[in-house]
Amino acid sequence: MKLTKIFAMALAALAMTACSDDDNGLNTNAGVTVDFEGSTMEVNEDQAFFEIPVMVTGESNGDIKVTIEVEAPAEVNDNVAVEDEHFMITSYTITIPQGAAVGAFEVRSLWVQGVVNPDRTFKVKIANVEGAEIGAISSADVTIINIDDNFTKLFGRWTLSATNYKTGEEVSYPVTLGVPSDPEPEEVGHLINAYGYHKDPDMFIPIWFDINEDNGNVEYVGIMLDYLTWPYYADFGDPIGYALLCTSSIYNNSWVQQGSIDGEINDEMTEITFSDEYPLINRLIAYPSFSYLSYTYGTQLIGIKLTKN
Repeated sequence: MKLTKIFAMALAALAMTACSDDDNGLNTNAGVTVDFEGSTMEVNEDQAFFEIPVMVTGESNGDIKVTIEVEAPAEVNDNVAVEDEHFMITSYTITIPQGAAVGAFEVRSLWVQGVVNPDRTFKVKIANVEGAEIGAISSADVTIINIDDNFTKLFGRWTLSATNYKTGEEVSYPVTLGVPSDPEPEEVGHLINAYGYHKDPDMFIPIWFDINEDNGNVEYVGIMLDYLTWPYYADFGDPIGYALLCTSSIYNNSWVQQGSIDGEINDEMTEITFSDEYPLINRLIAYPSFSYLSYTYGTQLIGIKLTKN
């Protein structure tokens, strides 16, 4: 959760506490009811937080307290959203102040990127109201819409298998494909990092994808060269000193620092095979001069293949 969100929630909590000290008491006017806005609603799963609104009908002369609960489904299947697994309600009771026509319950979506699943639905109902009566729309079906596409389908856990370029030994690593934490504008929708490379959770392989917007087909995939693959620099000792890591390769005993190692992806988007013409090398870059060094880090890999778990 972002710090700004935590800060906002803290302010909201303080505001609610302050209101409780100066409240007007509960509504005593007759004919005031509380309903859901509708019997159904839809939200996209990538909304980190969303609201379930409730509507006040009638004129209130005091506060109204509303409590909701999640109805247990008759059975749990792929179309059912499970509380604390797919969503989480931050508070089950809210206070709607005097004269307000709308209140809202905040819900956190627990979205797992890259998992393509059916739309999932859960049912909430108004369990109790103080200061008003429960209206006709006392329950609502909330559907969380799957929004994963052919780009986000690539996210998740994969197995990287390859050959050690120097020894010929077969190696493999569990990696997680996800977007950079702070991508450049041109990278959005194209760049995915394979984290966990060399069993280091911070190391990654930058993989570029061109996806046809009309049909969702991957038209190009390649490992980017001359790209930083570690989020920090470290002291590698004499004679290197402080350095960064970046993707590079070697061809005919010469460094290849530009371009990419081309790959192919299958129609199901579950296997990516990269060209074995160039080995993938993590080359060190001096810091703070950013000049290339003739040193490498980790295993030099060739014949890289990614298989989705």
